[in-house]
Amino acid sequence: MPRQFKVVIAGGGMAGLMLGHLLERAGIEYEIFERAKEVVQLGSAMAFGANILPAFEQLGMLEEVERISKVMEDIVYMDENLNEVMSFSRTESNEKLGYGIRAFSRVDMYDLLLSKVPAHKIHFGKKVLSVVEDDDEVTLKFADKTTATGDICVGADGGYSAVRQCMYKMLEQTGDIDPSDLEELTFGYYNLVGTTAPMDPAKYPALESPDCKLLMVQRSSSKHAMHTFTVPGNRFCWNVSEHIKTEFGPNTSVFRGTEWGSEKAEQMCNEVRDFKAPFGGVLGDYIDATPKEAISKVMLEEKLFKTWHSKRTILIGDSCHKMLPSAGQGAVNAMQDAVVLANYLYDLSDKPSSKELYAAFKDFQAERYPHVRDAFILSQQRSKLISGQTFYERWLRKLYFALVPTSVHVKSSEKPNAYRPQASFLPMIPDRGTFKVLPRSYSKRYLEEQKLLKQSGGATAIPV
Repeated sequence: MPRQFKVVIAGGGMAGLMLGHLLERAGIEYEIFERAKEVVQLGSAMAFGANILPAFEQLGMLEEVERISKVMEDIVYMDENLNEVMSFSRTESNEKLGYGIRAFSRVDMYDLLLSKVPAHKIHFGKKVLSVVEDDDEVTLKFADKTTATGDICVGADGGYSAVRQCMYKMLEQTGDIDPSDLEELTFGYYNLVGTTAPMDPAKYPALESPDCKLLMVQRSSSKHAMHTFTVPGNRFCWNVSEHIKTEFGPNTSVFRGTEWGSEKAEQMCNEVRDFKAPFGGVLGDYIDATPKEAISKVMLEEKLFKTWHSKRTILIGDSCHKMLPSAGQGAVNAMQDAVVLANYLYDLSDKPSSKELYAAFKDFQAERYPHVRDAFILSQQRSKLISGQTFYERWLRKLYFALVPTSVHVKSSEKPNAYRPQASFLPMIPDRGTFKVLPRSYSKRYLEEQKLLKQSGGATAIPV
């Protein structure tokens, strides 16, 4: 049923779009405000697994995800001469989990999510300058001198979130913020990324496989690591990470921010062109097959913030937990945030007070934080193992590949899949596979609505 409050979402990235689609299904009024003036087609490969795909299936999007992706079956680690160091198949694990890991181009997933939000509900070119809260509403002020007002503000605007910065300024005045949250993000890597145009499968036979092949190359003679994926459309997604510090430290680089952009990519492209590519040729062949405007260099930062909300403002995704990408958990946790937050918003009263919102936001963070913390730690550990270039990290990687059975690696990657949030206001998808999944429950409001529907003689969506 229609609700009497409105959500203004700052950020039209994946988290903001996913939340918008969920609110559309929940009958909650919302608008999305994205600071970019237009959609920029940038990025490399991403992967979703059993910890978020049930939510996509519940929303009727799983078949669309399957069309733009391939199941990741084989993962191979190589040295810079392309000698295999370790490999394992995910086939058995995929069956156990009930869902295969689906690998896709970031651009394709963004386009899919964008297609689920009515065009009139997303506004581009809206750079947030300030967030003003009072007891009854919250107002966003933009650089183009326009404003947007709602009952709730969601900051989904990335690692350098303007919403977070404005919220923290307000909370500093009252002392309601953890001091560590005011410290800079930390960083240790640059990442050069791109997705090729269609390439010749006769020259690169791996492209014809219905499964995704992920090959990772560790270079002992430089500070780089390379990942290459096959995705639908005879394309490769590729990325090269460059270790720029021996230890993570405050971000004081001139190149600051997490914005996707091609301006600073050319120099790094020239540095890595001659690297041997695991699917054939050299990396320069893949770079040349990628539209220049679609190649970007980004900074890989990390920080787990402790303060996620104020009275009427709540943060999700990179705005409150910026993760390194090696474990593939950043986007997954942003999607999970969107699902769980939508559940809490659905259970609000028709016109929630600041006190009610604060309590709901506190419960949201209490539910999400332990899972986010575990994913954050896993991302840290996996990044050191895969991309770290300190003496200790090189030694640890060599020891790991030599002594640790692949079954241990597979088991550690399965652990996050026990937590599989779904929308509590839609019929839930039954668990697949044999892996033990954490229990879920329907929204109290949704159950009451279904009971009223049954009493009035209507058909219910779930047994009540």
